[in-house]
Amino acid sequence: LLQQPLGVQQLGYKCESLALLAMASRRQTVHSAAALNKLLELDSEAATFDSELASFKATLAAEDRTLEGLLETRNACRQWSGNLEKFQYVKVDSIITAELTTGKDEAKTKRKSLNRHCEELRTDMEKFMPAIEAAITALQKAAEE
Repeated sequence: LLQQPLGVQQLGYKCESLALLAMASRRQTVHSAAALNKLLELDSEAATFDSELASFKATLAAEDRTLEGLLETRNACRQWSGNLEKFQYVKVDSIITAELTTGKDEAKTKRKSLNRHCEELRTDMEKFMPAIEAAITALQKAAEE
């Protein structure tokens, strides 16, 4: 077993929850430590999906929105959805927890949390897309008049 006293700086993050740091600092096998570190990286990567979705929503809410801008946003949303799917089903699901001996419960919990978060993001996007489509249709009708 390796002692893995990982601090915030060593993980490369500005701030992580105390629970995640506690998980990373326990005595763990090399495989468990690697899986937990990978899950921490994926957690950070998942945050980019949140900020991108917020950006899409801001574009829709902007008073000076244009048809071209909304069309670009709709295309970006479609790409985002594909990237989220790839992230979840390729990256998150590639973390195998069944073979871990130490840190197994923490890894399973974090992986489930990431999958749940991806599903929440996907649901949020599914609710958001009709609003984009409606705004595009409204601007197209206004342009025709």
